[in-house]
Amino acid sequence: MQRYSNLDTVSKTFQILRAAGLVSPDGRAVCRSDRSPELIAQPFKLSQRMDQSTVTQLIKDYESGKSSYELAKVYNLNKGSVIKLLREARVAIRNQRLNDDKIAKAAHMYAAGNSLAKIGAHLGVEAGTVRRALLKRGVKMRDTHGRRR
Repeated sequence: MQRYSNLDTVSKTFQILRAAGLVSPDGRAVCRSDRSPELIAQPFKLSQRMDQSTVTQLIKDYESGKSSYELAKVYNLNKGSVIKLLREARVAIRNQRLNDDKIAKAAHMYAAGNSLAKIGAHLGVEAGTVRRALLKRGVKMRDTHGRRR
């Protein structure tokens, strides 16, 4: 058959099946065992996909400074799965949001006159992180000279 020839329904169906690998070029049906091995189902559970040595290496890579996003790409996982494995191993996760207790402490320190930079240094986060958390909480910001806006 040529590229632009009008195909009847049987020919179209045969061409589709051949393209999908379900029919061999000589017209015989292909058994499931003859298909490529990439179609074999992979385990779904994270515990079945990752052995302990791989998890240990993932933890070492994270502690050496790689981000969870980079590790997700390297180990072919979702970022959430990487974080889950790290938390199960009780590894401290970097760059986490401020929890409610820390935000309350930051609000108290800010009301007492401390700068965002000092509060951030005290809590171990950037000043911008503190600012965003306080704005979200509804705290009124001072201008750079300490006056209310």
